[in-house]
Amino acid sequence: MKLEKQAYADKKGRLILPKGALNGFRMSPGARIQIKRDRNGLYLHSPAAQLSKIYIEPTNACNLKCRTCIRNVWEEPTGFMPDRVFERILEGIEKNPAPVSVIFGGFGEPLAHPKILDMAARTKKTKAHAEIITNGTLLSEACSRDLIRVGLDTLWASIDGARQESYGDVRQGANLEEVLANLERFARLRVPRQRPKPEIGVILSRHEAQHCRFTGIASDLRAHGCLALHGHQYLAPYN
Repeated sequence: MKLEKQAYADKKGRLILPKGALNGFRMSPGARIQIKRDRNGLYLHSPAAQLSKIYIEPTNACNLKCRTCIRNVWEEPTGFMPDRVFERILEGIEKNPAPVSVIFGGFGEPLAHPKILDMAARTKKTKAHAEIITNGTLLSEACSRDLIRVGLDTLWASIDGARQESYGDVRQGANLEEVLANLERFARLRVPRQRPKPEIGVILSRHEAQHCRFTGIASDLRAHGCLALHGHQYLAPYN
């Protein structure tokens, strides 16, 4: 049934939401929500205690050795999330009263996990919104086609510089033009529509002077979102 677009006030002055709106607002029956009002209208906010996002680190392994990465100074062994742990996470997602967003990321490179495609596909079967944060270096044509096929919702590309000089200063050994070529191919492989899926987001964690170039990159990729991280904690090398 199509969701009605309007709520209405009953004779007692209570606001009645349209059928199905509870799922749309990520609320379960009996939940208490915060209502904010300004001169333009009323705004409903999901309960703070309601689970809406889950961040999963499939692996702490990475194919790069960035100067700013904490992995340069820790002594944690390299590992991959076991199947049994991921199974437990899926069970929890399925029991949640409302759909959640699952973001695969962390200190490692998610695409380095040999079962990342299966993990994304199984996440989608729970009706969750699935996203991956990647450095883009492992985004081959085959991988791109598979991510699109399994129904990934958003691919976030983390870039540490908008030009090769600054990018290579952090991501030593990686080539910005190759990463951009991978992302451009990914963008082309998507089914053409007004808002192609998966959506593409771009994350920049270098200095402000390059933002003009950065927004140009995002525009070329038809990115739905851009995120620029500021602060010395993102710029200082770990050694």
